[in-house]
Amino acid sequence: MATIPFMNDDFLLGGPTARWLFHEVAKTLPIHDFHNHLDPTVFRENGGFPHLTALWLDQDHYKWRAMRQAGLSEQLITGEASPEEKFAAWAHTLSLAPGNPLFIWSHLELRALGIQEVLTPTTATRIFRMASERLASKEYSARKIVELFHVRTLGTTDDPSSELEAHKALAREDLSFSVRPTFRPDKLLTLQAPLFRRYLHDFSEAIGITIDNAEALWDALEVRMDYFYHLGCRSADHALPDTAFLEPSARSESLLNRLLKNEELTPTEALEVRSYLLVGLAQRYAERGWVMQLHWGALRNVNSRGLRHQGTDAGYDVMSGPLDISSLSRFLNTLENKDQLPKTILYNLNPSDATPLAVLAGAFSHSVPGKVQLGAAWWFNDHQRGNQQQIGILAEQGLLGTSVGMLTDSRSLLSLARHEYFRRIFCSQLGSWVEEGDFPSDESLLVPLVKGVCYENAARFFSFEESQS
Repeated sequence: MATIPFMNDDFLLGGPTARWLFHEVAKTLPIHDFHNHLDPTVFRENGGFPHLTALWLDQDHYKWRAMRQAGLSEQLITGEASPEEKFAAWAHTLSLAPGNPLFIWSHLELRALGIQEVLTPTTATRIFRMASERLASKEYSARKIVELFHVRTLGTTDDPSSELEAHKALAREDLSFSVRPTFRPDKLLTLQAPLFRRYLHDFSEAIGITIDNAEALWDALEVRMDYFYHLGCRSADHALPDTAFLEPSARSESLLNRLLKNEELTPTEALEVRSYLLVGLAQRYAERGWVMQLHWGALRNVNSRGLRHQGTDAGYDVMSGPLDISSLSRFLNTLENKDQLPKTILYNLNPSDATPLAVLAGAFSHSVPGKVQLGAAWWFNDHQRGNQQQIGILAEQGLLGTSVGMLTDSRSLLSLARHEYFRRIFCSQLGSWVEEGDFPSDESLLVPLVKGVCYENAARFFSFEESQS
């Protein structure tokens, strides 16, 4: 029986147009990975990695989740098993995973290390030792791996209290890529009084400003945003549980002051304060020309036993039900009415929210190409079908050519290989439209589209062309 070789040069590429677009245009474009959860100290220290398990499994909750579904003990996942035992357990998990993007991603990452062999339980020991030997060498240091993928920008995710010491150190070096912080004030929006006060205390201590009223809080945030901006920050990011919104009123500041005095608020009052803070933050993002990234739809830590034993970000998050688009529209409209709506990317976790968000984005876009836009397929949607659906919705309900394209949203350095995965799927979709007669076979149209979505649009949208101060 004739079969197509596994992951040959043209895998995921449907026809000749797709193959041409990928190999001749998309493949060698640099990368702006504008949102990830990489640790910037890894690049400051620039050491090697002791073994592939450290790079693949030590922090990757995508893999942990799959390994639990394979019935493996926690000892082999986050426990005390040896690195080689954990790697063998991962190889076993992959053998059960046809159709899962982790199978393709893993082999793209191995190929980045120069390993063409398929990972199976039989080959696991050999591949582990071969990969680990390479990773321990200077040729595969953290910076070398980034250069291997032709990365121009890495956008890390950073709490406002962070001193950004690694970013400061890296900014002084002559690197081929920049590591830019992203302002992520999620803890500020956790409004249960004890948690909120504890965070405000830590924030105040970190920046040396006493925060005992709303005015002092806004002053502190302004100071911190300017500090982030100076170190190359051009984006803020929020992970929000829902889109609930109450337009701020004359009492919003007094409610915030009550919270700052450790008083409990009713759920409605807390929602108004959260809305007030979101509006105020977004206004300040707009003043600085920052992009506001909004991630919705994650229901966190649904397994309380898992949370107790492994903590947060360990594979126990799921997608929630459909979003309340009317509340989100009120939030955007509150900012738009004051001409203070920043450039915005909307990310959906529930697939049913993609079309409503894409339609909503079109109602608030002007003056900047794709000023408000639907983001790339995120998390549980980042697979072949999910990417195809997201690309189709972007095309049907907006202007695909204004999309800022792919991001990894990952804690794993080798996950930069997912940009190739996205580019292959994108070129395949565009090529199929050409070959089905739905779009012209015109190089002057196709090449700018591919370059834009895969690289150039993100550079413009995030103002990455600017030199760091």
